[in-house]
Amino acid sequence: MDFLIEQHLFGGKKLGDRIAATDGIQHDKSFKQGYSIATDNGIFIGLFLNFTDGNHAFKNFEGAIEFKGRKFNFRENTTVQQIEAIFGTAVDGFKDEVEISRRFVVFDLLIECSWYHDFDGISFTYISIERNDGFYQTSGT
Repeated sequence: MDFLIEQHLFGGKKLGDRIAATDGIQHDKSFKQGYSIATDNGIFIGLFLNFTDGNHAFKNFEGAIEFKGRKFNFRENTTVQQIEAIFGTAVDGFKDEVEISRRFVVFDLLIECSWYHDFDGISFTYISIERNDGFYQTSGT
């Protein structure tokens, strides 16, 4: 499955639409496919895509992210610079002893990207996608 940024679609499910008849916040985890879909009272509110095998028991996400007419297949070796070249200037981010994080606002979506780092190097861990609640302004894309 691919995530289409401009259309907010993942596997035929549109972010912001009712996709389930559930109450409260639920996380439909697909460990073997490397993703998790979050719903709040059945409304699709967030998507987690994993890129480091074994991170929280998830396999690698093998799908693509489509953006501006191009397909991007991310892997564990995807760099901060490669992500910034795609999504533009981050609206927020940090680097601490173990994590590098960048947040981007693209087409009213808040896209958070995270990397684990240590003395052996950096590994792209995940992308989290949800609707931007208006707190952040648009990234420079």
